[in-house]
Formats: sequence, C-alpha cells, structure tokens
Amino acid sequence: MAAACGRASPPAAAGSLASGSTEPDIVSATDTTAPEPVDPSFRLVGTEPFWALHIDATGMRFTTPEDTAGLRFDAARAVMVGDSLRWNSIGDRGTIEAVITRTSCSDGMSDKQWPYRARVEIGETKYEGCAEQR
Repeated sequence: MAAACGRASPPAAAGSLASGSTEPDIVSATDTTAPEPVDPSFRLVGTEPFWALHIDATGMRFTTPEDTAGLRFDAARAVMVGDSLRWNSIGDRGTIEAVITRTSCSDGMSDKQWPYRARVEIGETKYEGCAEQR
C-alpha cells in the first residue's frame, strides 16, 4: 500500500515539515507541538485489513468491522517530528502511536486520492493507510 503513495507538500495544519524522509523520526528537544486540542480532527483509514482511526479533541477511537465500538485512547497533543505529525496515547488496552505524512496516498480500493499517508501502531500491531483532515 505504501508503494501507492507519492510525495506532496507538508501538512497545512502542522506547519512546515522537511521533505524526502520516509523513515520514522526520533522526537528531540527541537521538535514543535501543534495546538492542543487538535483542530480540525483527522480520519485515518486502511484496507487489508480494514480499520479506521478518528482523532479529535476528545481523544482517539480505533475501529474495525469486527469491533465497531472500537478502542478508545486519551486525547493527545500532536507533535511535529521531521516530516511527520504524530500522536501518542494510552488507553485501557495499551498504547497507540498514529503518524501522518503529507503525501498523496491511494487506499488501493477506490479512486480517491487522500492528502496524507498514515501509519498506526497499537501495541505490537502495525497498520498502514491514508488520512484526511475532518
């Protein structure tokens, strides 16, 4: 799925980000934070397997077709790291890290072009997909 994504400009909500990097970044003292709470919210989605993550001022909710109630995580501050905007939080069933990068992305199932590439990690499980501001 990541191969279907191409490079584009940085996230408008996150400010200026470095381009060209596709590797995860290390958070350092020079990184900046976005306003809290996050506004507008974001919707991240993926296929094979199908999943969705909604991020807004009330927190994060990760859903799948098998678990429509979803996993809930506390609200988190968005942190800009390199070319990524990311959130880390803790919920009743573990930790979550959500990362978006301003990169045109295809979900592989529709003709829609999404403005962000997304990666979500819950515990040891990793998901890849696309995202948009809501």
